Amino acid sequence: MNKKDTTLNVEEESIIVPDDVNAGETIPAKGNVLEEMQKQLAALKKQNDMLLQVADKKALARFYDRNQDEVPKEVKLRTINGKVIVGWRTTKDEVYKDSHTGFYKEIQEVEVLYEDKTTEAMALTDFNRKYEYVNCRRTGILTDEKTKKTAFKLERIDTGKPYVIAVEFVN
Repeated sequence: MNKKDTTLNVEEESIIVPDDVNAGETIPAKGNVLEEMQKQLAALKKQNDMLLQVADKKALARFYDRNQDEVPKEVKLRTINGKVIVGWRTTKDEVYKDSHTGFYKEIQEVEVLYEDKTTEAMALTDFNRKYEYVNCRRTGILTDEKTKKTAFKLERIDTGKPYVIAVEFVN
């Protein structure tokens, strides 16, 4: 045992704590270790969910291209009015400060492509407000050799319907 180490007795068990441990750090008792680990795991899951929601979809697609062994087995697809969205693109993106009022104006529109090949133009705020998620199971990964773009082969969990969708349009 190092001279700088101290010994703590917790429920009749000795725990050696080096002196360089943060002074205010508490050591959970034997019964609370599992509970503490579960809390930390829940916090990490919440942080992961948040990061996936705000992630730049193109950057996420590049990450999946480079790290195909880390691709999730289950992903989510967006739907509006029960129709699965297979892609979207920005058609108008004007954000500026109105010189008369001093307020910022945002004119942002997207064109949404549905599974049945129909499209719909809508404001970006409406798109973000209206969509809902459906869970899908990844059954394969496709990579275009020329463009290096990746798409997922998916199967909808509730209906079993198959899809092939570019990585940037999932989750």
